[in-house]
Amino acid sequence: MVKKKVPVVSVVGWSKSGKTSFLERLIQAAKKRKMRVVAVKHTHHKIEEGKKDTARLREAGADPVLLVSKDLFILTKKIGDDFEIEKILEDLAIDADIVFAEGFKKSRWPKIEVYSERGEPLFKKDPNIVALISEKPVISELPIFDPKNPEEVLEFIIRRFSSVP
Repeated sequence: MVKKKVPVVSVVGWSKSGKTSFLERLIQAAKKRKMRVVAVKHTHHKIEEGKKDTARLREAGADPVLLVSKDLFILTKKIGDDFEIEKILEDLAIDADIVFAEGFKKSRWPKIEVYSERGEPLFKKDPNIVALISEKPVISELPIFDPKNPEEVLEFIIRRFSSVP
């Protein structure tokens, strides 16, 4: 059986630009279309710190480590700097129609920038940025979408990267 390649689209922007809020709306729009969505969040913070039980189990040699509650689980596994989200998803046998990533500014994936005036515009230096989200006018050749219209952005993503209905 040939597995289809699942598109990964990253939402990028400076801190406090509205990435998470926009991504929430984008995911909700995809779910209304019955799409299977995976979200991947990049963080610069340590996930396991100090003497938390999961860190202690990892230090003892366990890898991966699962943290399980009555309604959720979190899997932690050591990865290198050169990890690939696609490979991780494949290894975990995650089946999805689309993967939305938040962050990963340095990745080669297609990216949508949530534009703000908080920092240097990313789209000017990153050829992987394919569209902008902005409430304010922006001078760019890229498509520009209103953050309050995630359905339009989803349609753009589907047309450009996916065969999902």
